Amino acid sequence: MDHVFAVAVRAMKDAQDEMQQVVPQPRFVTSEAGHRGHRFVEQLPQQAILLKTVRILSAIHTLKLTLDAGLLLDAGASMRILDEIGSEVQFLAAPYLTKAG
Repeated sequence: MDHVFAVAVRAMKDAQDEMQQVVPQPRFVTSEAGHRGHRFVEQLPQQAILLKTVRILSAIHTLKLTLDAGLLLDAGASMRILDEIGSEVQFLAAPYLTKAG
């Protein structure tokens, strides 16, 4: 089962790498409050999708760790997070998947 998990994670990371190649990269900026950091200044839906897929992969790793540790209630919380972020990605990606974007 760990091999299947590793293959799936590799496929997701490869997809993220492909997405990262086609969206404008974050830039190092200073906010109005004086905070400095990397930001997607364009704030495109594609950039939001990329960031959400990074969060999905993190939640998947968390889910596996909690399941391996037998922490079923915590695993359930990770599954709810995954469901919510997945819905957000579907909402953001819908125009591109239906050719309306």
